[in-house]
Amino acid sequence: MKLQAIKKACLAGGVIDILNTKCGAQWICNGEAAWPVEGIKITESNVGILFDLTEKQDMETPIRETEWKDPRFPLTPMAEDVQLEDLGDVLSNGKVYKALRDDGGVLFIDTAWLKPAAKKDANWRFFERTTPGRGPIVAAFCDMLAGAIIMPVTGEGIMEALVRIAREPLRALGTPAEEKPTAEQTSL
Repeated sequence: MKLQAIKKACLAGGVIDILNTKCGAQWICNGEAAWPVEGIKITESNVGILFDLTEKQDMETPIRETEWKDPRFPLTPMAEDVQLEDLGDVLSNGKVYKALRDDGGVLFIDTAWLKPAAKKDANWRFFERTTPGRGPIVAAFCDMLAGAIIMPVTGEGIMEALVRIAREPLRALGTPAEEKPTAEQTSL
């Protein structure tokens, strides 16, 4: 748990939510992603001190503590989890998103929300978690336990960027843009 990275993410999201789950785990949430709390009990009264919030940040950022009933927040993999294929990163409007695919299509998550949970040389695995009546969330694992739970982003800007890329002609490496690659250059 990287407290300064979580603080930065919460301030960027404009809220600090402390989620106490039914299974006894505790999460810090910025409205778009949540990170597990490890080794310390966080409350509304101590989060400002823990995050070393300035007086202005403390006054401007809502801090809430909630008994969270959403069953999709255990730290360990769930039987219903659907593994997502990591298709790589997409840059759109100055932000980097991770494209994740399952049988139902592609989801995008903001890679900034992985930073508070990132470990050196993290080998991320992603799983979709759904509950009837709620949209999907992505559980990100970089070891045996979830490092983050992330809401997928709406992909309008991302899709526009991908469509623009898809419409561009493909060219072989080392071929100037004005030349069309030969069949020999584009086949194995």
